[in-house]
Amino acid sequence: MRLRKQSIQNIIDSINLQEHLKRYIEVKRSGSHAVAKCPFHQESTPSFYIYPTNYHCFSCKAHGTVVDYEMHRTGASFREAMENLSEMYQIPLEFESPTERDQKNQLSSAFFDKQNKNLNDMEGFFKENLAKLIQKLDEEKTDLFSFINNGLKGFLDFSYTGSESEFQNFFSRSQISIQTNLDLSERFAFPVYKDNGKITGFLFSNKIQVFINNSSQNYIDLFEDLETYTPFPKSFLPILNWNTARIHATKAKELFVVSSIPDFLTLVKKGILNVTICLQEKLDINLAKIFSKRVPIVTLILDDSQFGNSFLWKTFVDNIHIDDLLFQVLRFPKKPDSLERFLTKFDTNGVLNWLANSKQIIDEVTVKTMKDLPASQKMEEFKKKVLPVLNKIENYARKDRLLDYLCKEHFGSAKDILYQATSSLHIEYTQKKNSNSIKIDEKKGSSYLLKASHQSDIKDISDIHGDKDFLNKTILFYNRILISEIGKEARFYLQERGISNEQMISWNLGFSPGSNELSRKVELKRIEAEKPLKLGLIKNSKNIGKYFDLFHDRIIIPIYGNDGSPVALAGRLFVKSQFKQAKEMPKYINSPESDLFAKSQILFHFHGALKSIISYGYVIVVEGYMDCISLVNAGISNTVAVMGTALTQAHMEVLTKVTKRIVICFDSDKAGQNAAKRSFSVAFPFSGVDLEYMLLPEGKDPDEFIRKFGVERFHKLTNQCVPLIHKICDWLYEESNAQPERFLSLIKEHMLTLVIAHPNVQTQNEVLSFLCERYFSNMTVVGLRKEMESSSFFSSRPLFVKEASAPQSGLLADWPVLNVHEVKLLFTLLHSKFFELPERLKNVAQGQSSEEEWDEKICALALNHQMSSESFSVFLEFISIMIENPYVSLLDLESIEKDGLSSHAKLLIAYVTSEAHILLQYHKEELLKESLPVNASMISLKNIWDLKNSGFLRFQLRNVKLSSQRGGLTSFVAETLLHLELEYIDNALRAFSSFHFDDEIDKQFQDLVRERTRRRTKFSNFESFSLQ
Repeated sequence: MRLRKQSIQNIIDSINLQEHLKRYIEVKRSGSHAVAKCPFHQESTPSFYIYPTNYHCFSCKAHGTVVDYEMHRTGASFREAMENLSEMYQIPLEFESPTERDQKNQLSSAFFDKQNKNLNDMEGFFKENLAKLIQKLDEEKTDLFSFINNGLKGFLDFSYTGSESEFQNFFSRSQISIQTNLDLSERFAFPVYKDNGKITGFLFSNKIQVFINNSSQNYIDLFEDLETYTPFPKSFLPILNWNTARIHATKAKELFVVSSIPDFLTLVKKGILNVTICLQEKLDINLAKIFSKRVPIVTLILDDSQFGNSFLWKTFVDNIHIDDLLFQVLRFPKKPDSLERFLTKFDTNGVLNWLANSKQIIDEVTVKTMKDLPASQKMEEFKKKVLPVLNKIENYARKDRLLDYLCKEHFGSAKDILYQATSSLHIEYTQKKNSNSIKIDEKKGSSYLLKASHQSDIKDISDIHGDKDFLNKTILFYNRILISEIGKEARFYLQERGISNEQMISWNLGFSPGSNELSRKVELKRIEAEKPLKLGLIKNSKNIGKYFDLFHDRIIIPIYGNDGSPVALAGRLFVKSQFKQAKEMPKYINSPESDLFAKSQILFHFHGALKSIISYGYVIVVEGYMDCISLVNAGISNTVAVMGTALTQAHMEVLTKVTKRIVICFDSDKAGQNAAKRSFSVAFPFSGVDLEYMLLPEGKDPDEFIRKFGVERFHKLTNQCVPLIHKICDWLYEESNAQPERFLSLIKEHMLTLVIAHPNVQTQNEVLSFLCERYFSNMTVVGLRKEMESSSFFSSRPLFVKEASAPQSGLLADWPVLNVHEVKLLFTLLHSKFFELPERLKNVAQGQSSEEEWDEKICALALNHQMSSESFSVFLEFISIMIENPYVSLLDLESIEKDGLSSHAKLLIAYVTSEAHILLQYHKEELLKESLPVNASMISLKNIWDLKNSGFLRFQLRNVKLSSQRGGLTSFVAETLLHLELEYIDNALRAFSSFHFDDEIDKQFQDLVRERTRRRTKFSNFESFSLQ
């Protein structure tokens, strides 16, 4: 039956798409819509917009409804997706009356019903034949009977296809058609099941008669090279015993997977029932997804043969990015009947102990990769083979954990050793207009030397880095105490406040007990006293040579600067039983102010919230650390906090660079109101900024509200914000006890001086009009203005008037370009690995040449002449680092020393990775906004960072990302480089045409013409594509 269109629309309209997607991806509300990272492609910033009934990705252009999303997520058909949604939300489906088209659908349905019936009939027929075979073999007393009775029956679901005549008679009688040229009679048949328990096909053994006639053959060899039959190839799962194993695996929370029937029988006879047989060359991602619905752990049991190693590697590569399934492995020696022989030395408990001592698959892969290699080559082999696979993991926290673990386990060091961020290739290059920046050897290609020139004060920078490094270590030290037994009660307190253990780790929260642990380390001479004293982490005690921790008996909250580096600590009082002492101690304390930290300059969580603020278009400002942590944990990531102050001028200058809408969400008590008033006096003079106030219930703070009422209620309050100036008027009116004279006096004192001094006359008139309409109905705007201008308040108070921050010119020099190909080449370099680059480009970068000298010669000339000096300088910076890290892309280099890069190089990386804090540093944060022009062509060649070029930059970045995801990045680089080279040749030919030709010039001209043809033929053998 065909679904009615009204029924389809009813499903789409009735299901809240935003709430539905929250089940599967992280969704963040933004006004009437929501945003998320697109589930259809890899991205670092949200471009996936979710509306009530449909979604749209502005990056990959994915678009659809809740039905389309379910089809993509589950791989279901449209009908199956509709039925699943109907069942999930209890929405009935309506069907049309039969039509001609319905009849076709019914024919299709009848086909599947018939196939299912045929499979069930075949299974019944095969089982009857098995009973006959067992009876016959019992009478003949053959070895095969013993093998079936003791080796197969009761352990594995199987049957028998029958003799050739029985087999043919059955299929001719039942009119079942099997599309194969093989004779499937006289074989064991193993049913293969879907995940729902229905049969989807059979696997057939070799003919048993061959083994009956040849007593020297091992019956186990029956199961070599099984033949497959299925009418449903798309839903066929190439695994045996899944129908039984899934039940036991669900209970045991673990599934064992073997690659052969003999290994399976060995384990089942030992009482291991949660085991299945994978009959492919790997456990692919489709099987992994099915397994992940049942169990959290899959353990592969493989021999140490070449096939076992290949199975292990392919499974590892296919499933590395799956987060919710842990792959483990057990290995045993490769010999005939190897697993059975291997396990004979164990009793039942011994087998269970062996199964419990499995390795993580990543450990086994790493060991196998580096096996038999000299110590000096192991790291290089790991970086060449394993590291590129790990870099495919999209969950950066998980990737960091794996790399940390592997480096400590196998190399005895931190993961930083994997990445060489500084280059040993020195490039001498100056950007002066007339200098000879590149020396080209006409015969041997080119050589580059990069000259690094840094004019910063090395000593000051070293001190700052040293302070930040010590803070990082201190944060880790206190975090370890929190997650240890000492921090048990502190953890319980945080959990009561709705903060999970995972969130404690992600925020790097810590605990400083009353035992002054950090001071003890100083007193025991394990660390020097200079740094902790300088940073205010410890204080001198009255006893000489003794110290105490500033944050003793406190939960530690790290404070990070606008660039994401640590600048200070905050401590929240946590005293278990000393209530009197607790009353005398402040609830929160911060590190002392220093060169690193000034609380009037820094907003808590600004670095973490920056991308969300730009994406959502507004910021929520709260009073305290815990308010901010609670909101962010609830998914409201565009939240920042002031630290014991109201908003300051410095705060406003930072915020107004990234948003023009600021929502104040302070506590609803008197102190919160006073902080809001002080914030208004600072923030209102910033022109073009919408200041709003969120109305929390009486006596509530954001942390308490979110824990009691939930995030949905909070989102409703976000949509009900009022202008801050309106709320301040309400408070002043309450304070005046509704007395007009007293209220006017308070308005003059606290507000109107700021209003009249505001640089925007329209804003002044709007506020005065509001006051007249709501409070002073007997006055006009002109009258109220005169009243204010004659007031002594206006003349007596110097007021700060500040325009909303505008980008300052001169902080970043323009970056002119000669053509679009140089920009595309730089984008591709950031995503590429050095060893995958075209051979001639690698040779040029390393000062080498191939047999065909023109390959490198033209490449070097093209890079030198077809790129602006700024672009070429950035190219040299990138390529020098790539040479030191040939198997890792620049974007995957976690420890790249950006301090050693030029401003343009840093900014380009920041744009590609959406590092908003670096874009903010150079006043280019607007490049991240989707509202900018979407023209795919380059508008201005004078400056790549001109906002007119934003559409072009976004378009090129999308093309490179998509080509990388589709495995076409190598072709993209080759195509871009060839365009650059051909453009150089064309320009050279045009230059030659202006000369009076002599023999020498004519020869050079003809050489270039031939080279152009040769180059197009030799280097255009890539798959050309257009992603437009």
